Amino acid sequence: MSKTFWTTIALAAAMHAATAANRAFPFETNYGLNRPNHAAADTTAERAADIRAYYQQWVSDYLKKVTIGGKDHYYVLGPVTGPTGDDLPPGFSGNPISASEHTGYGMLLTVLMEGQDSAHSERPRFDGLVRTYQRFRSSGCGQAGCTTSLMSSALPPEADWTKNPVPVDDSATDGDMDIALALLMADAQWGSTGAGATFNYKAMAKTLIDDIIKWNLQWSSSEGAGLFRMNMGDWVHGYPDLHEEDWAGGMHVNGDADSTDVFPKFLLSTTRPSDWMMGHWQVFQTKFSGPVPTLPAASNGAQWTYANVSSAVRTEIRRMHSKYFDGNYSGGVYGTPMADPSWTKGLVPDFVSPKVTGSSSSTTYSTTDVVRSPNGMIDEPFPSGQFSENACRVPWRVTWDIMASGHGDSRLWARDIAKFAIGATASGGTYDWTRIGSTYDLNGTRINSFTYFDTALNKTVTKTFGHGPHFAAMLATTLGTINSGSGDSQDMQAKAQAALNEAWKYMRVRHTGPTPATNDGYFKDTLTLFSLLTIANLVWFPE
Repeated sequence: MSKTFWTTIALAAAMHAATAANRAFPFETNYGLNRPNHAAADTTAERAADIRAYYQQWVSDYLKKVTIGGKDHYYVLGPVTGPTGDDLPPGFSGNPISASEHTGYGMLLTVLMEGQDSAHSERPRFDGLVRTYQRFRSSGCGQAGCTTSLMSSALPPEADWTKNPVPVDDSATDGDMDIALALLMADAQWGSTGAGATFNYKAMAKTLIDDIIKWNLQWSSSEGAGLFRMNMGDWVHGYPDLHEEDWAGGMHVNGDADSTDVFPKFLLSTTRPSDWMMGHWQVFQTKFSGPVPTLPAASNGAQWTYANVSSAVRTEIRRMHSKYFDGNYSGGVYGTPMADPSWTKGLVPDFVSPKVTGSSSSTTYSTTDVVRSPNGMIDEPFPSGQFSENACRVPWRVTWDIMASGHGDSRLWARDIAKFAIGATASGGTYDWTRIGSTYDLNGTRINSFTYFDTALNKTVTKTFGHGPHFAAMLATTLGTINSGSGDSQDMQAKAQAALNEAWKYMRVRHTGPTPATNDGYFKDTLTLFSLLTIANLVWFPE
């Protein structure tokens, strides 16, 4: 045989080794959660077929490629809440076209969907997203000369991508958390070293996690045993004080009429529940051991380990939810209940802030006690203190924690949300998911409008909230927790299964699409795809 023949065989073998998947889609895991069981979706193959079709449409709509220096870079196209062209560095033009949030979602989806097309690996897409992550780093750590592995929360228009890589914008915690998990999943899926390795995914993940711990956690010895609270991004280190008058229309943190108060270091202790990714932290501590190099030693000289940090973060999340936002919590390990007793639906607000006491002239706030944030937090065009556009993702994150850790508190939390979803969709003996709105009070009351000051329009506007397909998708992720092992009645189990089946029928054909951009189809369709994967139990975590 010719030398060319054997060279071709060798190249083919090398390419196969480079893309061989250890957990090819559909990789199903039994988490003890119910799945759809109606006639059209009662097998793994049927559910996988629906997800494959949805993913391929998602790729066509949102996953875009830019080639720089012969290397493909990918990004997920979608509107960016908050940053505008004015936030980009000099020399950049236009509004952002993507964000770290989008990048993290894209990386998670491509690694989970590896194997969906037997002829083509998802790895080139994943690696293209990695290159984009590497190209656009955060500018917001607030210290001269500071460089981090955190990603910019905004990506400039394609025309600016050929410029020398520079920090573009500050970070957003959720994007970096998802990127870190996705890198560890890529290590499990394809490997980080050896023949065919393209990136050392595991090493990149560790560097990123170390920076998340350094820049995105607020810790204090005053918080009991030293709990870690997730902040909103590295930018809070350069802008830690809350000046009420800096935010659109002014804020009233302490409830008075004065909107000129200043609260030193207030933003360091403000957190966003959509960043409460307990399952991610479970994986981080599973993959890494020993001391965290980016944290100073504790007061007794002991080094913080990844397990210590992970436990402290997850305990703080559970403490905040149980004590301050769970009307079903009656006391115990997290202390005296402080939640409104009507908050029994498992819903949490978009933002959570330190509790403020005193008048405007003598205001103090607690780094331990928290409340739902006043409207206007970081100029978000949604009610900060309600279950709205940010917090709608919490049910999904809680369900992923059940999958990653099996924690009993997360199961109880998810069941509360599931029962709310069942009640909200019940209609004439069936479950109609188009009844789900797109903002709710924490007691489960649907909110239909919100008046706020729009900085782009420079005027007060009223936003109306209609049906929220992404809210429906996220709520549906919790339904599998009500089953024969949950202790719920057979009647409730039957309702949960019926609602789950109807949710699947609804989501599999629900596409918003990329146009017009004002519909934010990227966000809605991406969350729907994550919900389908979660409900089908076709999600896995590195061990």
